[in-house]
Amino acid sequence: MAHVASLYLPPTLPHIQTLAVQTHTGPFMARPLSNRPFVASNEERVHVLAVQYLNPNPDALMRQIRFCVFLKNKVLDGYVKRHKSEQKDSLDAMGETTEYLAQGIDVPWAQWGRENTRYILHNSSPFDWLRCVTLTS
Repeated sequence: MAHVASLYLPPTLPHIQTLAVQTHTGPFMARPLSNRPFVASNEERVHVLAVQYLNPNPDALMRQIRFCVFLKNKVLDGYVKRHKSEQKDSLDAMGETTEYLAQGIDVPWAQWGRENTRYILHNSSPFDWLRCVTLTS
């Protein structure tokens, strides 16, 4: 397993803390099952990131805030493909990957998230609906 990229979330106020980030998605399949009329392509598969923030101010109206961030797998797969391509082109004399690639790349929110994700506030029920989400372009 390789560290390909660090994708940064949108900046918050300095006093806001990130408590948790979880990711959910359905299973990946190499080939569609014969008894299914259709399946989502791996590129179109949706990832759900559950992000929980904490406002440490005891007088804050909402101390814990949860969001769901939706993005298509093709966004993540693009970074994997880029990494593999750069890895082939950047082996040192001993055939080892250079340190730059071993660490992965840093990708700010404005570069990956703004155009490729949808955010919703989610402070209520647990995630019962994860496999029912589809994004359209």
